[in-house]
Amino acid sequence: PSEIDKAANEAFAPYYAMGDPNYPWLAEPPESKTELSISPLAYIKPSPSMFYRLHEIYAQTLCRRYAARILIRLQRYYRTNARYPETLEKMQDNAGNDIFTDPTNGGPFVYRPGDGAFTLYRKGENGVDDGGVGDRDIGADDILIWPVGD
Repeated sequence: PSEIDKAANEAFAPYYAMGDPNYPWLAEPPESKTELSISPLAYIKPSPSMFYRLHEIYAQTLCRRYAARILIRLQRYYRTNARYPETLEKMQDNAGNDIFTDPTNGGPFVYRPGDGAFTLYRKGENGVDDGGVGDRDIGADDILIWPVGD
């Protein structure tokens, strides 16, 4: 039993590290090695890429939640001031700063006010502000949050 415990702890050490709040999730996932063996651990050991995918889904869900909260705050600001704020920072006094940080890339959401309207989006995987355009054919991968597309 002690050998099995030791082997299990060694096998799961990378996954235990993923539980650390400071784990570098924005880095690329490690390569998944396919190991063929008769070890009982081969049947219970998940792949690192599975954990990265789960974290990616979690970050996207958080992003949607934060974006919804920002949209609500923008509408409240508009109702109070009859205009949208020049920047999202104008609303940070009333809210926790965590909702203004995109959990998928660690940067801020991109906000562009206009005449009685606004655009809200997040930068895509390339980390470049493509003006809210999401067209992979031209290398633009921003994700538009508002206004909702056709």
